[in-house]
This record gives sequence, structure tokens and C-alpha cells, in this order.
Amino acid sequence: MGAKDAFLLDAYSSSVAGVVEQVGPGVAAVRVEAGGGRDAGSGSGFLFTPDGFLLSNSHVVRAGGARPPQRAQWRAAFSDGSDFAARWVGDDPDTDLAVLRIDTPPGADQRHATLGRSAARRRCAAARSRSPSATRWASSTPSPPASSARSAAACGRATAG
Repeated sequence: MGAKDAFLLDAYSSSVAGVVEQVGPGVAAVRVEAGGGRDAGSGSGFLFTPDGFLLSNSHVVRAGGARPPQRAQWRAAFSDGSDFAARWVGDDPDTDLAVLRIDTPPGADQRHATLGRSAARRRCAAARSRSPSATRWASSTPSPPASSARSAAACGRATAG
């Protein structure tokens, strides 16, 4: 990276710092305990609703097994020091996704990430940049498949304004 590209790193760092600031409080360390309180596994997840629904991985909530350990208990710990019991809502091993729900005090809204579609935003960000490096990156990125014409159209609208 040359001196002319330093602003890209600054912009990237600012973007990452903004995401961490906004979403970080909703990221949890997920612990799986088997019967007798013994540690069966751990992983991570994030809250995606204000009322405590947490998205994680199937292999995490199942502690790497074909099914959750017998008498499994889940805990979710957050960066502010809070630690909550969690209940298994469901999972889909084929997509490696799982949902837990943390037991929060009534009326407590938890900081959470808002799910959305990022495909158009990523392409638009590169397309709007005036940097030669970003232009090289954008031109070396494979073209979207024909099925994503809607994303390309959305990007065109986003860059026109």
C-alpha cells in the first residue's frame, strides 16, 4: 500500500470501529455446560432482536456433537460483564445456524444487531470510491451473476445521488 492509499486504511479502520461500537455490545461468548456444570464447549453469537434472541452456530450449541449434550445449559456473557442463562430455541445443522434466547429481566431491551442485506452496499462502496487502488479492486472483483441484476440496479440508484 502506497502513501496515496493511506486514506483507505483510515476509512476502513473508521468503518470497522463504527461497526464494533454499534454491534459489539450485542456480541456474546456462548458457553455450553453439560450435566453437573462441566464445560462442554463454547463459541460466540450475537443478539439480533431487542428481546434476547441470539444467533449462533449449530456446532456451538450442540457442543460439536450430533445433538446438544444431555441436560445441557447455555450461558451468554457480554462485554459489559453481564452473564445470562440462555434457552435453546432451535438449530439447523445443514446451515450451521442456531438460535438461543437469553433470559433477561422483564422490559430490558438488549443492544442488538439489525439483520439486513449487504450485497448491494459492498459493491456500491467500491464503485463510489475515486481511489485508483479501489478502482483496481473493484475491476478485479468478479462481475455479479445475472441473477443479481436487482443488486446492481440498487447500486446504480445508490451511486446516482
